[in-house]
Amino acid sequence: MALQTHINDIMMKRLTKAKATIAADSSAGAAATGGAPADGGYGPRYEAHISEMQAKLDAANNRCGPCFAQLSHMVRDMSRL
Repeated sequence: MALQTHINDIMMKRLTKAKATIAADSSAGAAATGGAPADGGYGPRYEAHISEMQAKLDAANNRCGPCFAQLSHMVRDMSRL
């Protein structure tokens, strides 16, 4: 029983310390610790990466568009048979 109480005490201290750290980071801007900026953005490198990935996805969708159109025509033709 004493061991469980000791473990609970340690875990509560860790939780309290973690909450205090989070509160301090959010009031300090979190940028110094590597977290997300206080304004809710993700940072310029992440935004650039997302823009690049979106451009690649759009290009891939544009390349696949004619293939899907051709496939739908083929399926329609097959269903007529």
